Amino acid sequence: MDTWLLKPCSSNGKQALKATQYIGIIQFDDGVVLEILPKLFKTKPGSLQEQTPEKRARELVLKMLRSLKSANFKNIHCAGLDFAKMHLLDIFIWMFLDEVDSIVKQGIKHKYIQRQDNLSFFKGKLLVGQNIAKNYGLMHKNYMQYDDYLPNIPENRLIKSALGYLLKTCKSSRLLQEIRKSYFIFDEVSNSLNIQQDYTQCNKNSRIFSHYQNALEWAMMFLAGKSFTTQVGSHSVKSLLFDMNKLFEGYVSHHVQNVSDYTDIYTQKHDHYLVYVSDEGSNNYGRMKLIPDLKFMHASKLIIADTKWKMIQKDNDLSQADFYQMFAYYSKYKEHNDKEHNENVEKVEIWLIYPKHDEINNRCDITRQYLFDNNKQAGAQAKQGNRILNLHKFVDL
Repeated sequence: MDTWLLKPCSSNGKQALKATQYIGIIQFDDGVVLEILPKLFKTKPGSLQEQTPEKRARELVLKMLRSLKSANFKNIHCAGLDFAKMHLLDIFIWMFLDEVDSIVKQGIKHKYIQRQDNLSFFKGKLLVGQNIAKNYGLMHKNYMQYDDYLPNIPENRLIKSALGYLLKTCKSSRLLQEIRKSYFIFDEVSNSLNIQQDYTQCNKNSRIFSHYQNALEWAMMFLAGKSFTTQVGSHSVKSLLFDMNKLFEGYVSHHVQNVSDYTDIYTQKHDHYLVYVSDEGSNNYGRMKLIPDLKFMHASKLIIADTKWKMIQKDNDLSQADFYQMFAYYSKYKEHNDKEHNENVEKVEIWLIYPKHDEINNRCDITRQYLFDNNKQAGAQAKQGNRILNLHKFVDL
């Protein structure tokens, strides 16, 4: 088995599967839930039971999720709950319930829905033809068309369907209790018969329904397996997966932007091409965009930085391909700066930023400078991002 998510490996002489760069949860059809966490930590001798590698990894994931631009993860908190001790699936269910609770507090939306029914009183408009066909000889009945102000709208149907799905799949007794409470609040709402159609009909850009948006995204994740990453494969599973490369990049970017010494910060900004194609009689055009993860100024230094989610323990773990990439950045940006004679930029530095992990915690040489040219003092800095759980050193980059 060799897929985009799992790779074969050997562990203690036995065949095993190793996750690639994705973390999150996968739920199979038989109800089994696979939780994938980043492997950064090891059990420390004499450490408290509460500080297990799994708990520390979940704390890291939650901290990184809070830095995402997506509003779904901005408020990962709930009174009286220790999320680090819970499985990721249960955490995401709590977050969904928190969004549903916010909707209930602000008021469940209703709409006027046109209905037709055989009533014993007048309400709305009498449909003469249908009334004669259905109520011939029944003088006490009237076939009416009228509008009712009901909560049975696509947004509420999706939320109730998601709650019903979780009632069948969730294993936590405390969670089930909270799910039932929310489910009964939507008692007047029917379950969705066509999930995709209802989602298409939702008012996604309406200010009136703005407080519904996060809950609807969670509902679609649970109902349709709409995940945060592109999946390729023949097996149908529901998942919520995150590419650690993107997650780490967003996390570093978030904290770099909070450093007062750093200015003119850009993320994923394209300024140059690696090569230019020359055609006779026409202008040169670029091929192969150079898009660094971060570009910013630190005093008079132009910093070009790339984040790499790799566990670096020694110099030999550094990728030659990464250094080629950094050399391309350095060459192009320094060449451009020399041509422009930019007085604000005295030096160009290239940074590779890696996560710090338990294997190198006791090492002092977590920052090392490399020179692309022996007679130049502007080189590439391979820099271990100081403890990902504690950013007070990281901001000194």
